[in-house]
Amino acid sequence: NDLYQNLGVNINKQVLRLKKLLKDTVIYSSQIGFNAKPFTDKEFRTQETLSLNSYRGKYLYMEFWGSWCGPCLKELPELRRAYNNIDKSKIEFLGVAFDKVDPLRKILEKEKIEWKQIIRQEEDGIIDDYNITGYPTSFLIDPNGKIVAKNLRGEKLLDTLNYFTNKK
Repeated sequence: NDLYQNLGVNINKQVLRLKKLLKDTVIYSSQIGFNAKPFTDKEFRTQETLSLNSYRGKYLYMEFWGSWCGPCLKELPELRRAYNNIDKSKIEFLGVAFDKVDPLRKILEKEKIEWKQIIRQEEDGIIDDYNITGYPTSFLIDPNGKIVAKNLRGEKLLDTLNYFTNKK
């Protein structure tokens, strides 16, 4: 029942090095079942400060995408349908675009994307923290900050989001 951090292997001694952690240590990971890594960033259009804590008490559907990404653009109609038909008192959407300013602004206007967006022009910060290696990548984070699902998409996106937000 103890918690340990893996410090790697000492090859010379052929010993696994572990560090015992305090029982109340919070572990963050981009894997299902773990706490989502906290973030603070600026909303693309309003420059409002956004953080994971600002979504506490609601589900957060977070989509990592880009205007240059064909599969991301193909997914936009289903995202828009889900966004327009979901109970926004229970869930919010957040886009994290690895993009350039002008192409992102144009696609947001053209596709009538209303949900908040964060833009990253380098693969750092939130992109690194969530171990994003491909686009699109999505996370569903529960009201307590735990990742409950990943890579939700397609025609069943709305049904899946409703399933989670209506669980008692």
